[in-house]
Amino acid sequence: MKTLILNANSDIKINSIILQRLKKISKGLPNRFVFDFLKKAPLSIQGTQDGALAKNELIKYFNKKNNRGYDSYILCCFDDLALDEIQSIVKKPVFSLCKSSLTFASLLIGKTCILTISKKSLVVIKQLLKKYNAKNIKVYSLNTNIINMHSSNFNNILKKRIAQIIKKNNVKNIILGSTGLTQYKKNLQKKFPINIIDGLECSLYLAGIKTQ
Repeated sequence: MKTLILNANSDIKINSIILQRLKKISKGLPNRFVFDFLKKAPLSIQGTQDGALAKNELIKYFNKKNNRGYDSYILCCFDDLALDEIQSIVKKPVFSLCKSSLTFASLLIGKTCILTISKKSLVVIKQLLKKYNAKNIKVYSLNTNIINMHSSNFNNILKKRIAQIIKKNNVKNIILGSTGLTQYKKNLQKKFPINIIDGLECSLYLAGIKTQ
C-alpha cells in the first residue's frame, strides 16, 4: 500500500516543513507514502486567484499516467482544490485537509472553529463549509500574509489569536486551516486545554497510515 501526498504550492520552505512533519507523525511506517509538490503552482494559496492557478496544475499533474499508480492520495491544501475532479481521474481514495478535519471534528464534543492565516482564504473555506454541510462552524484568520509564517514572531501571534478565540467564543476544538500550520500542532496542543485538529494528521489516519 502506497499513498501519494501532494502539496498544492511551490514554496520550498513550506514543503520542507511538511515533509519533516510527515516523517514525525508517520513514524514506524516511513515507506507508506511518497511526498511531492507542484513546481509551477503559486508559492502560497491565498484566495480564489491562487486557488484557480493551483487547481489547473493539480489536474495537469493527475492527468499524467505515472502519477496515478498509488493506492490512495492526500491533497495538502486546506482549500480542498480539485478534490472532485481528482477523484474522478484516479478512481482511488482521495483525502483532503478540510474534509478530513471536519470528519474528526464531528466526533468531538463542544464548539468547533477553523483558524486560517490569510483573510483572503475566508471566502473559500466558508464555501467548503457550505458544501460539507458544516455552516455552523465559524472561520477566523490571523489577518496576515502566509509569508509571515517564517518570521520569528509568528508563533506568538498564533498563540495570542487562539487565546482570544477561546476566551470570546468558548471554543473547544480548533481546526488549523492552513497546511503550513501543521508544524505548530504539537506545541499548541500542549499550550491550550482544547483539541487542536491538524488536517494533515487526520488525512494520514484516514489513509491508514499510523500517526503518533
